[in-house]
Amino acid sequence: MLARLKAKEKQAVPFVFSVDKKAEVNKEKTVRFKILNKNEQISTKEIRLRITPPERYELFQNYPNPFNPATIISYQLPAISNVQIKIFDAIGREIENVLNKDQEMGFHQYKFDAGQLASGIYFVHFTASPKDGSKLYVKTLKMLLTK
Repeated sequence: MLARLKAKEKQAVPFVFSVDKKAEVNKEKTVRFKILNKNEQISTKEIRLRITPPERYELFQNYPNPFNPATIISYQLPAISNVQIKIFDAIGREIENVLNKDQEMGFHQYKFDAGQLASGIYFVHFTASPKDGSKLYVKTLKMLLTK
């Protein structure tokens, strides 16, 4: 049974939406909604949003995996950090130092092209050094190149 609202009575309306991981953090955006009531009157509402940075460092499994010849390495940073990404082969030799630079907080991706490498198991070694001097984040994941 639907309850009838008296004039000027407020009613909560839930909104569900998703935000792309690549959205800029700490930048305010305005979302505008047009609402049509049962009397076909239109009202406009605005909501101001600010995407907060991730809560923790994380290196995600590369995708696709297995891959040929390229894969995406994704990670998130809760603070401005120096990021290093290195690729190692199955016996621990450094194959390539693909990234070594300061990056802003947020979600990031790096496309790794292994077209010049032979099929096999490789490891992506990820290091994030926060600029504020807090704890270093290090993680290594296995990748499979199939040709």
